[in-house]
This record gives sequence, C-alpha cells and structure tokens, in this order.
Amino acid sequence: MKKILAFLITALLCFSFSSCTFFKEQPCEVALITGKSGITNRSSAQGAHTGISKYCEEKGINYRYFIPSEDSTKAYLEQVEKAVSKGAKMVVLAGFYLKEAAEKACSLYENVDFLLVDCYAGVTDKNVHTVTFREEQAGFLAGYGAVTEGFTSLGFIAGFDNEISRKYSNGFIRGVEYAASTKGITEVTVNHWIAESLEVKDRIKERANDWYGKGTKLIMICGEGIQSSVTSAANNLKGTTIGFDMDQAGYSERYLTSAIKALDEVCYKTIEAYYRNKGWDFSRAGKVLSYGIETDSIGLPTNKGSFRFSAWTVDDYEKLYAKIKSGQIIIPSDEPETVICKVTYYESGIPEPEESSVGESSVGFNDMSD
Repeated sequence: MKKILAFLITALLCFSFSSCTFFKEQPCEVALITGKSGITNRSSAQGAHTGISKYCEEKGINYRYFIPSEDSTKAYLEQVEKAVSKGAKMVVLAGFYLKEAAEKACSLYENVDFLLVDCYAGVTDKNVHTVTFREEQAGFLAGYGAVTEGFTSLGFIAGFDNEISRKYSNGFIRGVEYAASTKGITEVTVNHWIAESLEVKDRIKERANDWYGKGTKLIMICGEGIQSSVTSAANNLKGTTIGFDMDQAGYSERYLTSAIKALDEVCYKTIEAYYRNKGWDFSRAGKVLSYGIETDSIGLPTNKGSFRFSAWTVDDYEKLYAKIKSGQIIIPSDEPETVICKVTYYESGIPEPEESSVGESSVGFNDMSD
C-alpha cells in the first residue's frame, strides 16, 4: 500500500512540474500591435497578421499579436511594452491610428526592430522600416469602374482625413473624371464627406441614408469604423458600395468591388527579407517603401465572387491596369482638378440632425491621355 501511495505522489509531482513547463507562456520573437478591433478589422491589421503569421508558422518563429483594450496612444504603447517584455525582437505596428504610438515606441526601444505598416510615422531610425501603399491607384480603378458600370451619382465617405483617405479619395475622383472624359459622359457628381469620428455610427448611417435617398447610387467607403454604418444604409435602400484595403465582397452583396492592397503578401515578403538579411538591409533600414501597381500590390479583386461588374469585363480591367503599370496613365496622389466631375464637399465632422449639405467645388482637370 505504501509503495502504491509513494508511486501516486511521485506521479502527481511529475505531472505538476511538467504541467508548469507545458503551460508556461512561450517567448515572443515577432509581435503585431493592432487597434482595438484586432485582427478581424478587414484592413491593415488583418492583412499584416495574415502575411506575418503565415511566414512565422512556416519557419517555426514564435509570433503573437497584441490587442489593446481601447484605441489610444497610451494603450498601444502598453501593448508594445508587453510585447518587448515577452522577448519580442521585431514589433509590427499596423494601421494609421497607431502613428503617434509608432513614433514614440521606435525611440523608446532602440534595440528592437520595427515594421510600420500604414502608420506614416516618418521615423528614419535604422531599426525601423515603413511600408505604405499607393491607394490613389486603387481608388482610380474603383472610380473608373463605377462610371463604366453606369453610375454617375456617386459618394465618398471617410472616417478621418489622413494620408490614406486622401489618396483613396483623390484617386477615386480622378478615376471618375477619366472614365467620364473617355466615354463621352457629360455629367457626373460626387458627394464627399469626412466624418472625423468612428463613434457616432447612427449619425454616419443617417448621412448615407440621406445620400442614397436623394439619388446617390454608389458610395465608396474608406475607414474600418464607418464600414458597418454605410453598408447598413446600402442594405436598407438597395444602394451600392465600394470597399477599401481588403476584399469586402463577403461583407455584403451590396459591394460592387473593393479597392484593395496586397497587405498580406507585402508583409510576408518584408518579414522574409528581414530574416534573410538578418535585419533591415540598406534598402529598408530607416526607409519607406511604397507599393503599388508597379509591384502588383494594388488593384481590384478579379475573382468571380468579388468582381461584380456587368458592363466592365476582367479583360478590360486588365488592359487599364496594364496602362497604369507601364506608365501610360499617370495617377498623381494630390487633389485633382475636374471639368466633368462635380464634387460637393460636405463639411467635415458629424453634423447636427437638421444640418444639410454645404459648399461645392468644381475646378479644372489635368488630362491623362490613353
């Protein structure tokens, strides 16, 4: 009996020690810091996570993502600190809202390497590499496609005014103007509004409802926090939408297309290069690389379930894409001047319930020849 008891005690102790070892938190070598919406935001963080996790899984590298309890610079920095305390040698910050946190983190942790995705922090330290995209090209394709499909009463709603939303917006308007000018269309309108808020979702939906109700047929969305509000309005009033950053086709049948960035592929290749070179090499250390059609990193999804055009074929899309890639069509990122496209700029910010549209702007357009 004593032998049995001794055996059981020994077994229990062994199990206890092995359990402690088994359940001990593994060190983290690569860390991703996201916003509160995490890795399912259908934007920068999700795309970065997909690419980075794939590479790390293939190579057996310990990878974790860290999600803050709120969207604030303080909360983001707390997650960076947590990641570094877990042993992270590479920290990735993904999303424009993490811009300020990225600036501070890169100076606080000089012995940690950073990859900034869509942050626009302007950091040039040798332990930092920044990845951005030429959203104006994707916006151009989306705007061109919308007009080609027959839409001439359009809208553009962004969550905030920043480098990303401006490039999407400017490209979208250029695409609308270019399509109208090449197809002999004499009148196209674009309502343009920047909410400057993600919190008052009902009010954002009200504005989209108002536009759809007054004749706007299609709205391009730019901002993860406003997506559900505009899509809900489109669902209710049978309006059409265009998504941003990632393929949004699965989100609603109301999406005509999405202006997408190859976030996953670019992040995968960037991390791959980092490990291959044992750090940031001279072409990346302290530098910004902007990806576009030139590297097949921008465009519209062409698979059957996502390319929902009926008047624009994939072949015709690819011909336009090729013209941009070859430099035959140049798409600047600054605000365009328009001749055909009449843009009505609504005052930024959430309006009072009784507020109606304000001001409109219509100026000349810089021609882009075929």
